[in-house]
Amino acid sequence: KSLSEEFFNCSAELQRHYMRGLFDGDGSIGKVKYGWKLSMCGSKNLIHDFRDYLVNSLKVTPQKLRNQKNLWYLYVGRKTDIRTVLNYLYQDSTISLDRKFSLYKQVIS
Repeated sequence: KSLSEEFFNCSAELQRHYMRGLFDGDGSIGKVKYGWKLSMCGSKNLIHDFRDYLVNSLKVTPQKLRNQKNLWYLYVGRKTDIRTVLNYLYQDSTISLDRKFSLYKQVIS
C-alpha cells in the first residue's frame, strides 16, 4: 500500500461514491462500550483531505488525526457525527461492501 495516495476531487455527484469506496477499503465501524466508533487509515494527505471534506461539507466535528509509523488515522466517535457520515456514505447506495453496509444498518437502527 502506498503511503503517498492523494484524495481525489471529483464531481459532487460522484464524491460520496468515491468516499464510500475509500471507507469500504480502509475504514472500520466498531462497537465500543459507549456506542460506536468510525475509523479510517491512509496517507497523511488522504486522511487530512478526507477529514476536511467531512468537516467542511458535512459539518462533522473536527477530530485530531493520529500518526503511527507514517500511517495516519481519523476517528469519529460522536453519535451524531457517526450517523451523519454513515448516512452520507451508505444511504440509498447500491454498491458497497456487504459487511460494512450491514454494520451501517445496525448503527442507524
